[in-house]
Amino acid sequence: AVVSTQSTGIARCVFDKVHQVCNRWNATPELPYFVCEYMLNDGKIFSGACADQNRRKKMEDRYICISNLNNLLQLEGDRVSYYAVYDGHGGVDAVQYTLQHLHLNIAKSPSFPSDLAKAIADGFTATD
Repeated sequence: AVVSTQSTGIARCVFDKVHQVCNRWNATPELPYFVCEYMLNDGKIFSGACADQNRRKKMEDRYICISNLNNLLQLEGDRVSYYAVYDGHGGVDAVQYTLQHLHLNIAKSPSFPSDLAKAIADGFTATD
C-alpha cells in the first residue's frame, strides 16, 4: 500500500507538471527551442520525440517520425505516417540499419498501402 500511494503521488506530480508546461506552451505563440528542434509540423500533424540514455553507457535506441511518408517517397493515395522506436539491444549497427531501411521496405511491399499489416510484415522480413 505504501508503494502504491507513493507511485500515485509521483504520477500526479508528473501529470500536473506536464499540464502546466502544456498550458504555458499553449499560451505562447513560440515553442521553446529545445521542443522545436524535435518537432515536425506540416500543418496537420504535430509530432515530437525524446530519448533518454538513463544510466546506460551508450544510447543505442533510435526513433523516426515521418508525418507524411507520401511526400518523402513521392507516393500517391491517402496520406500515410510512419512513427517507430527501435530498441538498441542488437547494437547500434543493427538499429541504424533498421532505422534507414524498414520504412522503405514496408513501402516497397506489394501490399502497401492497401494491407498495412501485410506490408509491415513484408517490410520486417525484407529488413531482416
